Amino acid sequence: MGHFGGRPFDIQPLLRVRRADTGQWHDPEPLLWLDYRNRYYAPELPDGSRVYGTQPFGDGDQVRLEAGVALVKRQRDEPGAVELIEMSAGGDTVWHRRLQFEPRKLTSERAQAWVDERVALVADRRRASGFSMDEVRTAYDAALYRPEHLPAVTGPPVLTTSGEVWLRTAELSDTLRVHYVVRRGNVEDEPRRVLLPEWLRVSDATETHVWGIWWDSMDRPHVVGRRLLPQTDDG
Repeated sequence: MGHFGGRPFDIQPLLRVRRADTGQWHDPEPLLWLDYRNRYYAPELPDGSRVYGTQPFGDGDQVRLEAGVALVKRQRDEPGAVELIEMSAGGDTVWHRRLQFEPRKLTSERAQAWVDERVALVADRRRASGFSMDEVRTAYDAALYRPEHLPAVTGPPVLTTSGEVWLRTAELSDTLRVHYVVRRGNVEDEPRRVLLPEWLRVSDATETHVWGIWWDSMDRPHVVGRRLLPQTDDG
C-alpha cells in the first residue's frame, strides 16, 4: 500500500509453499499473478500524514483462501465481466468460470458522495487541527480511483458449506443488496439471484439459510441468519 514511503505493489504472486518429507521448505512457487492496481488509496493530508484505505470502486483481483483451495476473482476484462479461477493446493486449475453481469456506470454523484463522506470524517476527528477542508477534499479527490463502470462484484468471493460461491454486487433492488450465487464446478447454469439486507456481510450458506455478521451501535459483531425463500409470482 506504500507504507513508510515505499512504492505500492501493482501485482503480487499467489504463492504455493511446500515442505519436503525431510522437513525442509521448498522455495515459494508463483502460481499466478494478482493485479492489485487500484485496490488502495493513500491521500496525504495537510499535516503530511497519510490515510490508507481500500478504494470504494476498485477493480483489483481478489482471492479467497480455504483449506486446500484458492479462489481468484478477476474483473478487468470488460464492464460487468467477472472471472472465477479455482486452484487446488497442488497448483492445478480445477474450475474456471466467466460471468457477465449488466454493466453499471459510476456516476459523478456517487463518487462525490464518497469524497464528501471522507471529508466529513476528517473534519469530525481533526476539528482542532486547523486543517483546510478544501485541501482535504483535493487530496481525496486526487486519490479516488474513478473507473467508467462500477466493479461488477465487490469484495472477495465467499465459499460456502453448500458448495457454492457467493458474490456481492454493486446492484441494489429497493433497499436490498443483490448477490449472485454460482455452484462450484458448474460452467453452464445461470447464477442464482439473491436479495439480502444491505448490512449483511455473508460468511456462509447452506441449502436453506445464509449466515453473516451484523455490527450493532456499540460496534459489537453478532452472527445472524436469514432463511432463503424463493421469489413469489407477485415479487
